[in-house]
Amino acid sequence: MHKLNIIFMGTPDFAVPTLELLAKNFNISLVVTTPDKQAGRGLKLQPSPIKLKALELQLPIAQPISLKDPSFLEQLKDINPDFIVVVAFRIVPNEILSIPKYGTINLHPSLLPKYRGPSPIQWAIINDEKITGVTTILLNDQIDGGPILLQNTEPIYDTDNFESLHNRLKVKGAQLVIDSIIGLVENTINPKKQEQIYEQEKIYAPKITKEICKLDLNKSCKYNWRVVRALSPKPAAFVYLINSQKNNLVLKIFDAEYKITNSMPGQFIILDKNTFAIGCSDGILIPKTLALEGRKTMSNSDCLRGLQEKEKLFFQ
Repeated sequence: MHKLNIIFMGTPDFAVPTLELLAKNFNISLVVTTPDKQAGRGLKLQPSPIKLKALELQLPIAQPISLKDPSFLEQLKDINPDFIVVVAFRIVPNEILSIPKYGTINLHPSLLPKYRGPSPIQWAIINDEKITGVTTILLNDQIDGGPILLQNTEPIYDTDNFESLHNRLKVKGAQLVIDSIIGLVENTINPKKQEQIYEQEKIYAPKITKEICKLDLNKSCKYNWRVVRALSPKPAAFVYLINSQKNNLVLKIFDAEYKITNSMPGQFIILDKNTFAIGCSDGILIPKTLALEGRKTMSNSDCLRGLQEKEKLFFQ
């Protein structure tokens, strides 16, 4: 196979293994990523993980403000790519989709058409899925709705949180992109419309908002345990800890256990001198690693020791 000419588009850490593997196998003519953004206390401009990797690999970089900028579109056309590969990037306009010879491949971290949308890993955990995976599609004008090329499954373990599952899927996805490129060039892949593969109702994976991060203590303890896992380590699930002055302290929870037992939603429960729990509808959630907003991560026992008037505390 000749050295294929590829343009890569991506931004976050999830896209890094794909860029690395593509660079080992093909010619990367251009890496497109978002403009540097202000971040941190000093609000210094910070490059995306993909820009950092592209600099390390000494690849050419473009950071257009608009993907419809005429000069940027001409730059892409001049490269005359065989493929454009898109991983965790912006919505790519139709003007770009028609440029590459074989098409524009997108990697999505779910078994499409299940969990179309921006947060498929989180929602797979929240919804108690036992299996998820990665999918490559040919991009079209439907968001996450293009013809499916290849899929690969990955189990979801009870020990998984967002970070651990994310890290396995990004590696598995990188190889799937390579296999998809080779399959299209060698004409061994027959792209299938998503409706041909699944008959079940599509499940959407909306953006994770602050409302989703707040635990619903009127729901089951197991449900809230899954939310904790799905949002760990960032942005992290939280509850309000209400003290005797009626102050709302934000308690972020990064790791927890659950136990089905008699309890009241929102109840502050002291299990022993080193452990407190949070009452849910059918049991308790026991934080293991947590942090009061603005403070360092701590254990359950460290947090409990620092709380005053424990008999007046409750959660909301």
